[in-house]
Amino acid sequence: MLPVADFHLNQVIIFQNTFKTLTNQKYLLKLS
Repeated sequence: MLPVADFHLNQVIIFQNTFKTLTNQKYLLKLS
């Protein structure tokens, strides 16, 4: 895999993890 593609893949994973974290926080706020 090219370094550029690898960098892009890492960015996508980071974005997905951030989105999951934000979604989980919103869900927890609704529960409390």
